[in-house]
Amino acid sequence: MPTIFALAFLVRIVYNLTAGHNYIPKDDAALYNNLAQGLLAQHCYCLVNIPHANVSRAPLWPMIIASIYFFTGVHDIYPRLFYCVLGSGTCLLVYLFAKSLFGKRVALYTGVLAAIYTGLFLNDGWLFSEALYTFLVTLLVYTLYCLQRCSSQSASHNIASPNGDRRWVWLLVASGLALGLASLTRPNGPLLFSLVALWGVFAVVTKSMTARNALILVIVIGAIALVLIAPWTYRNYRVTGAFIPVALGAGDVLVGAYNDTVLQNSEGGPGFWVSRDLVRPPVSVRGHDDWQYTVQDIEPLLVLLVGGVLWWLTSDDAGTLCYRRAKGRV
Repeated sequence: MPTIFALAFLVRIVYNLTAGHNYIPKDDAALYNNLAQGLLAQHCYCLVNIPHANVSRAPLWPMIIASIYFFTGVHDIYPRLFYCVLGSGTCLLVYLFAKSLFGKRVALYTGVLAAIYTGLFLNDGWLFSEALYTFLVTLLVYTLYCLQRCSSQSASHNIASPNGDRRWVWLLVASGLALGLASLTRPNGPLLFSLVALWGVFAVVTKSMTARNALILVIVIGAIALVLIAPWTYRNYRVTGAFIPVALGAGDVLVGAYNDTVLQNSEGGPGFWVSRDLVRPPVSVRGHDDWQYTVQDIEPLLVLLVGGVLWWLTSDDAGTLCYRRAKGRV
């Protein structure tokens, strides 16, 4: 386990100090960086030199950047070094997840793949919110899996029983915190509440948890998350007079992704997002009326899927290719 973390950290440090040496925050990264500096200079969640409350972006990542700048000064290398640690933590979660599912040997290969996978460490060199959101989503999925496993290993399927595994309390709190913090990281983060609800239904359908336990866990996880989100929702109401759970976005993500222009994008390649100024025919964005509906960052789970394929090809456990061959079923 320390080896996976050390390898992932080394890859990210090397990337940040070489390819990312002359990095300049642009687009959303520049906006997050600006909001962080606004927190320090204006003592409000607003852009530098624009002392008006901002509700276009979720607050957690700018607040983390501002906290780092408070101690280090405004140098973007330090938040990126923070991402080196956080991204290594994501790789560690992938390893632990794979170990629980496929065993230590396959987990080692999966963890190494996560550590060197370009799609993961690239985000750890930029000041976008993706790396933070990826870590929190991975943590949420892993803790939900562990909660379900605790219940299935209990003879009564009652994780709250006196003789049950008491780890469920810590897993429950971790799930709620991960859900709440992820919701404060991206405007589409609250959609993860539906993921938790679907997990509860899945646990009941697979009979790994009683309906009563599943309902209690889903409610408690949601309640913990809402406790984290509620103060920011109240702040948004105070400054806008409208119900805004986390943030609005500006509609640019949706408009820039779904248009005919992206099919012939010569700069970024076909399918690559374009600025709304390049969209043809021209379209208008209604201020802050649209949410940023973006796909969840599931790269760690895709790496985990590769580990599952490796397990199926090399292991002799029940259901794998070797097992089926030994039984004469292939």
